[in-house]
Amino acid sequence: MRLFVTLLFPLIALSQSDYSIHIIKSKKELYLYKGKKLEKTYSILELGQNPEEDKVKKGSPEEPEHYRTPHGEFFICQKNSVSQYYKSFQLSYPSEAHARAALRDEIISQVEYTRILNALVHKNCPPHDTPLGGLVSIHGEIPKDKPYKRGCVVLKNKDIDELWSKIELGSSVQIEW
Repeated sequence: MRLFVTLLFPLIALSQSDYSIHIIKSKKELYLYKGKKLEKTYSILELGQNPEEDKVKKGSPEEPEHYRTPHGEFFICQKNSVSQYYKSFQLSYPSEAHARAALRDEIISQVEYTRILNALVHKNCPPHDTPLGGLVSIHGEIPKDKPYKRGCVVLKNKDIDELWSKIELGSSVQIEW
């Protein structure tokens, strides 16, 4: 029973936000929903490398093709009002599905898998120091002196401002091609 409660609690907590986000990378659009009603559509300025592909491991200067925007179900695990990219909403990447696949494919260890799941169950941001990477966010415009993208979803600063008061910690985010 305790395991059931532990696993169910985050789902209950996540469902309490009125707003959710759905991103369709192929259209470069972010959809804001209030309940089941579409409230607004935002244009995405930039996505990570190889946008049609899912993120399967951490990107690097040696492997920039892995600076990808992930697919799947996430939640907002942190809001940063002083981000180097204006403001940001950090996603709960890697998800349980990403961690399970990485464990199966021997990209991460059992210990790393357990750390990721423990963070997710407690509604914390997953560790970003594993081979899967992390720190994937929805954020504002990239300053001219930082002309790179690392798998994040980039919106206009004014659009981030509109979302700021609506999107809460725990708000759900779905990303698909």
